[in-house]
Amino acid sequence: MPESNQTEKPTQRRIRKAREKGDFPVSRHLLGGLQFLMAVTLISAFFTQWAMGIAQLMLAMFRRAATGELNASELIYLARESLIRGVGGLAVAGLAIVAVVMLSQMLVTSFGVSVSKLTPDFNKLNPVSKIKNMASANLITFSQAVLLIPLFLYLTFRISLQNLDLYLSLPHISITSAVFAAGSLIDSLLWKAAAAFLILGLIDLAWERRRFTRNLRMSKQEIKQETKDTEGNLEMKGRIKRLMRARGRHRMLQDVKNATAVIVNPTHYAVAILYETDSRRAPLVVAKGKNNLALRIRAMASDSGIPVVENPPLARGLYDSVQVGQEIPVQLYRAVAEVLAHIYKLMNSYRHRPTHIGL
Repeated sequence: MPESNQTEKPTQRRIRKAREKGDFPVSRHLLGGLQFLMAVTLISAFFTQWAMGIAQLMLAMFRRAATGELNASELIYLARESLIRGVGGLAVAGLAIVAVVMLSQMLVTSFGVSVSKLTPDFNKLNPVSKIKNMASANLITFSQAVLLIPLFLYLTFRISLQNLDLYLSLPHISITSAVFAAGSLIDSLLWKAAAAFLILGLIDLAWERRRFTRNLRMSKQEIKQETKDTEGNLEMKGRIKRLMRARGRHRMLQDVKNATAVIVNPTHYAVAILYETDSRRAPLVVAKGKNNLALRIRAMASDSGIPVVENPPLARGLYDSVQVGQEIPVQLYRAVAEVLAHIYKLMNSYRHRPTHIGL
């Protein structure tokens, strides 16, 4: 139970941790009501056909036995048919009920699955804790019984009173008509009971969800501590991202040493491209930056003897449209080709010194 100072609603992180531990707001009454509803549906849809099939099979067995035509092989055949028609139908109905219960469980818990619930918990075998929780558990069960037993007794009385004339007429009608009349009454009673169980289950589910939220309530100090922990994690993630960006910039600046040329704007933007003459690939952008990073790229190019070309439109176009490691787009092929052709022409004369060219 939450303490008196735990008055705040639980955070999503606390709810997620509770779900990871297998704590879900589940209503056993709702699952039982759905199970009962599925059973009533199957009974209403297939019981008459199933019962008539069993009756016809039993009648055939009695007739053959009376005429002396029932031998061992036929007895085995009839027993197998009886087993298939009887137990087979019940098995299919049981599997359908189990499937409905499992699907309902998953829907109620929002498909919550916890592996921790599969591990044995020996604390539940402690008799002391059982005795301590016995009073509260029995009180809830007793309260439910006090409310439900009179309710179902009242419903039974009302249904019996409404069909009193039919009950009195049963001894005066044929067996077949009596069976169908009684079956109709039982079917109506089962559907009403299923509706009552389902309503009870929905009420119990709302109560369990309220209890789940109440047990997870937090104090203001716990919320502050959780916020602090979360922000601390965010700061750590931000620091890691900054380190990764710094390493990426360092690698990018190292790639400038292998570039074919650096195109600048002249100071705001700088884009380093690499073109391998023996490759069929288009030129690659190996580094790019603006402002301070552009100055560093330009300085690295000057120190490494890489030609620096001042072409503001092309530098801006490459910076905006191409990411590092990508090939230049088709629409910039001509402009880049002119720059490279001009560079290769001048490098024949200035091969061993950095070239600053304005186009």
